[in-house]
Amino acid sequence: MSNLLRRLQRVLVASAVVVSSTLGGGVAAADQNHDAAGDAVSWVVLERAPDGTLTTSVIELPANDAPQLAAAVMDGTFTIKNDGVVATNAFRSSAAASVVLVIEPEIELHAFGDPYREFQWGLDRTTFAAASSQIPNEDDVVVAVLDTGIRGTHEDLDQVLVAGSDFVSGTGDGLVPDNFHGSHVAGVIGATINNDLGIEGAGAGIRIMPVRVLNSSGSGSSGSVAAGIIWAADNGADVINLSLGSTQNSSVVEAAIDHAISKGTVIVAASGNSGTQGNPTMYPAALDDVISVGAIDTDDSKADFSGYGNWVDVVAPGVSILSLHNGGDDSYAYANGTSMASPYVAAAAGLLKAVDPDITPAQVLDLLRDTAEDLGAVGDDNLFGAGLVDPANAVEVLLGGGTQTDGGSTPPAPTAPTAGYSLVTSLGRVLAQGSATSVGSLDGIALQQPIVTAATTPSGNGYWMAGSDGGIFAFGDAPFLGSTGAIALNQPIVGMAPTTGGNGYWLVASDGGIFAYGDAPFLGSTGGISLSQPIVGMAPTTGGNGYWLVASDGGIFAYGDALYVGSGAGQLTAGEIVVSMISVTQFG
Repeated sequence: MSNLLRRLQRVLVASAVVVSSTLGGGVAAADQNHDAAGDAVSWVVLERAPDGTLTTSVIELPANDAPQLAAAVMDGTFTIKNDGVVATNAFRSSAAASVVLVIEPEIELHAFGDPYREFQWGLDRTTFAAASSQIPNEDDVVVAVLDTGIRGTHEDLDQVLVAGSDFVSGTGDGLVPDNFHGSHVAGVIGATINNDLGIEGAGAGIRIMPVRVLNSSGSGSSGSVAAGIIWAADNGADVINLSLGSTQNSSVVEAAIDHAISKGTVIVAASGNSGTQGNPTMYPAALDDVISVGAIDTDDSKADFSGYGNWVDVVAPGVSILSLHNGGDDSYAYANGTSMASPYVAAAAGLLKAVDPDITPAQVLDLLRDTAEDLGAVGDDNLFGAGLVDPANAVEVLLGGGTQTDGGSTPPAPTAPTAGYSLVTSLGRVLAQGSATSVGSLDGIALQQPIVTAATTPSGNGYWMAGSDGGIFAFGDAPFLGSTGAIALNQPIVGMAPTTGGNGYWLVASDGGIFAYGDAPFLGSTGGISLSQPIVGMAPTTGGNGYWLVASDGGIFAYGDALYVGSGAGQLTAGEIVVSMISVTQFG
């Protein structure tokens, strides 16, 4: 064996050694302190020890001489390529020595990227990447997508699907190519990450169970939905996403949800897209044990279409959401809706299940609320619930760290003074006193009719003003739900009252005519009765299913579950009139 080969063999058996050499002029001594910066390249050596163990090491060789040196190490049996050296046989110096199998230049490898990832603002705004980095076993979790079915051959989903079912056709596995909605929802949750195709799923690695309960037009029956929920829970779904709903609560769907929850399955549902169309309460999202999800847009505002109210738990991105489409196996499209927000939260619930498979649905609900990023008014509110879902914080809390905010419902401790109230003027100005703050006013705005009444939201973080024509002005977390501003009234508006949850209100005119908006039920009026004195105010019952009207002479009119307990008759002095009602308490 030549001196060159012996010297190089000794170097290569050691790991990460710098070698200096001068070909044609003898071999220089091995020098581990040699500075090869700028004139050396890294080479990887793969060796087999006598016991069969494979090891790798990295050495630096002079850039100009490296191929020849590497060739010498392999005792002349090698192939030189432009991008490196690959040996076809190994050189063995002795029976006891390691065998060099391969020596080649070190190359750089990269994770695959998803080309449309840059268009997924929802992932940029949320913390799914940080959450997933703490979890090695997302693929143990199954999220059932109860929807229109899923395009099973789509390039970004075909590797993550588990067996599903079809409760529309009655047969099949839930895989259909003709409607984008289910595929879009599934992609938000679990589109394959780093496959060099399409987008990234929020819960990349989570398995998707396709359960078809809606037809190609996006409609389905309560029976199909209930059957799908039961089947998914019975067949291993950890989480069920319901980007669907109705203004009517179905007892059969509620019973199916109870069954799923009893088996440990988390239920996530969209709050609906009727925020500008009367904002009705949507089911099953409004059920107590369901995680109800509203939508935000790119500037952290509530998406105008998003359903809202005290039944919404958290929010997630729901505007311009890029995901899978049914136009082909490589088709993608943008969509808006709480249907797109709900799967973000379903993915977050799935990540929590990956951390702790035994976590209960109630614990998932509480944890997602307690760790949400507060948006809007401080604390829990009707527009954002507890806030923007924060999966990384939720996962960290479950692992023993993170920050909890008690569901966003506990505001900072007040500072003195602790008492406050606001005065509303006929011009719509708000004069805040003490600790009260103004969240908006009509100061400087020319009104057609004066402001005659106002009411606060249950949270105290918003209020409505009403003009004598019934025009409504909403501030803070008070939703605008409708007005009589464009209606010719027989008599002017004199009072208003909000519903218990703040998702509706009544207006009353001086003739006792009632106008109901949002979830406020119409329960009766004096609009067709000849009154001795005009109505001057109203007040709701504590349950929100009734109200009283009061006339200026103290006459009382009770509707719904409001109990008649007396009036001002015989209690007023000469010239005295009743102007409003306060401090309503009802028992029984």
